[in-house]
Amino acid sequence: MRINGDVYILFALATTIYFYGGYSFLKGLFDELKKKTPGMMTLIAIAITTVYIYSSFVVFGLKGKVFFWELATLIDIMLLGYCIEMKSVLGASRALDELVKLMPKNAHLLKENG
Repeated sequence: MRINGDVYILFALATTIYFYGGYSFLKGLFDELKKKTPGMMTLIAIAITTVYIYSSFVVFGLKGKVFFWELATLIDIMLLGYCIEMKSVLGASRALDELVKLMPKNAHLLKENG
């Protein structure tokens, strides 16, 4: 397979997307591993890192196909889902704050006979 110059531009753009767009997932990976509680961030970080490293090896000599477009799509979709999740969590938190405001300042204990 002959590699033309545009694959190097694609590599540069994918590197930017991987480190800038994937930063929250990579940070989440290290946080989850530090706490010994791997979760969704670990899974996403492993997926994007695998695609990035494999495709980088292909650019620099390994036979195969580059998956930089798939990498960008995966990061974009995961970031969208992450933003939607954070928005819903913040919305639920605000709703709980409003419910707390409705609670009375003092509570009275009622006995069985009223």
